[in-house]
Amino acid sequence: GRLIGRQYEKHCEVIEKQGDCFSEFYTLMQQWVKVYQSGHTLEHYCKKNNYKRVAVYGMSEMGYMVLKELQGTAVEVAYCIDKNADNVFAEIDVRRPDEELPQIDAVIVAVVQFYEEVKENLEKKLSCPIVSLSDVVWEA
Repeated sequence: GRLIGRQYEKHCEVIEKQGDCFSEFYTLMQQWVKVYQSGHTLEHYCKKNNYKRVAVYGMSEMGYMVLKELQGTAVEVAYCIDKNADNVFAEIDVRRPDEELPQIDAVIVAVVQFYEEVKENLEKKLSCPIVSLSDVVWEA
């Protein structure tokens, strides 16, 4: 009985964390659409902050969406960064965080739930601003 109770509690904790993640994802997407519809874009944010060459960290759905929105704009995505770079299929250079990372003007972190950890690690290698996609969207 106790083992099943503990397993159930762990299962509930996992579901709760996933729910929080989906809620954060939904809120971010909703704000991104509102900002986009009002005429502000990621390009606008980057230009305002003088970010001409950026990298995108995290090539999940959000990372691909950042990449897609910046394609064909005045903001160059120089490369992407992902822990699973070998399994990412993109038409751009994708590097692991432990590889050499050429200097750029900023890194946009698309895995917002791990932003603080990613920022702490990247600050050891790069001297540019490392910004959360969430901050970009809410400030755009």
